[in-house]
Amino acid sequence: MSRKNIIAREEECRKLSRVLNEEEAQLIVVTGRRRVGKTFLINEYFDNEFDFKITGAHKESKANQLNYFRLELLRRTGTDVGEIKDWPMAFFHLQRYLSSLGQKKSVVFFDEMPWLDSHKSGFIKAFEHFWNDYGSSKHNLVFIVAGSATSWITEKILQNKGGLYKRKTLELRLLPFTLEETERYFLSRGIRYSRYHIAVIYMCVGGIPYYLRMFDNSLDPLRNIDALFFGSKAALKGEFKDLFETLFRKDSTYVRIVEYLSTKRMGYEFDDIARHIGLVANGDVSQMLNNLIDAGIVRKNCHYLSRKTKLYQLCDFFSLFYLRFVQGKPSAQKDYFSKTFLTSSTSSWEGFSFELLCRTHLDAIRFSLGIFAIDYQAYGFASDGDDTSKGAQVDLVIERKDKVLHLCEMKFSRFEFEIDSGYMKNLENKISALSSRAGKLSSVQLTFITVAGIKANSYSNYVNQTLTIDHLFVRTEGL
Repeated sequence: MSRKNIIAREEECRKLSRVLNEEEAQLIVVTGRRRVGKTFLINEYFDNEFDFKITGAHKESKANQLNYFRLELLRRTGTDVGEIKDWPMAFFHLQRYLSSLGQKKSVVFFDEMPWLDSHKSGFIKAFEHFWNDYGSSKHNLVFIVAGSATSWITEKILQNKGGLYKRKTLELRLLPFTLEETERYFLSRGIRYSRYHIAVIYMCVGGIPYYLRMFDNSLDPLRNIDALFFGSKAALKGEFKDLFETLFRKDSTYVRIVEYLSTKRMGYEFDDIARHIGLVANGDVSQMLNNLIDAGIVRKNCHYLSRKTKLYQLCDFFSLFYLRFVQGKPSAQKDYFSKTFLTSSTSSWEGFSFELLCRTHLDAIRFSLGIFAIDYQAYGFASDGDDTSKGAQVDLVIERKDKVLHLCEMKFSRFEFEIDSGYMKNLENKISALSSRAGKLSSVQLTFITVAGIKANSYSNYVNQTLTIDHLFVRTEGL
């Protein structure tokens, strides 16, 4: 096994090591957003030493997929089995080949398995029979399944009600890198950017290793973003279309949902989304939203006004950036981002994306506040105004079980953020509204999360806790 090129993923490697020592058949399912590094992790961990490996091809016919299977068998055995007409026959040949390997530990990797299951191919039924009739009884067999189409993996493998019901022995769900892991990844490639600039990069592409690998050490951070998104040869110009085409068959409806969610920071309720895309608010819409959640594109948040009310929020940084600055702007200059960053053209996105950055690193925030071990709930808060008070909106409240509520103000600025008298009145209104809703037994702590801290003045003492960009880089894995 090799781990020398694997950055982060310590927990995933530990789990792989554990199951490989088990004396029973292993069905390992690897999921995660497209480009998050599923294939890289498995290839590197096993040093590309598989007993059999096949990668599904997007939109290829059943005949072509079966021919790729045949060619892999030929490469492994030196014997051509001839034309393979269906998946039951393919798995029969795989079973015969694996049996010939004896009692040594055998590792099989089916990458992009959803793409092997072409229309009316009979693939999943054949795989069910193979695993139940043969694979599950082979104590020396490690069978790894991976795929970016998380909805297919969830339905066909993880929630399978037939022959694969509760058959998986390990699920590895790969998440994007955190800020701390992104910093480590850049350092491993000799890229030394400030934490401020790493945060800006993260706000553009998230912690997706495939995108981060494209950064050129000879370019500064903003020029790298220009090179990836703007200009005629921009590497990520067509990525948004590819992302949804490979994840979802009805990709146009999914795109409309994501476009709608990109217009509001706190997100929208279920009925609002259904109404916008012109569908009845039923199970079909619910399934699409769940598929987007499984794919790491959308998250579901609680809302304080009603614990039963859920808000669906766009949480994919790449999609948010693309929809704000690239889609529908074919004439954008190749240095567009460098010229417009921190101007009025990008201010709305900066606020949205920085708040998303903070929510994504909630564990680091809780650790830095010293409340990591306390049970909590995070949500957005809003109250309507009346004759005696103004309405208030808070994008993040961390409510602790001990009845302490952190009212989090998240501000993106290159310099220390200064609280003036007008802003202080706004804060007092938010504190009053949240305190009124929380009740007399609860205490509200004003918590600021900024890039460079709070400027000391007559109002800064009203802030209970202040976190800076460095606190978002805290390593929390294993805590």
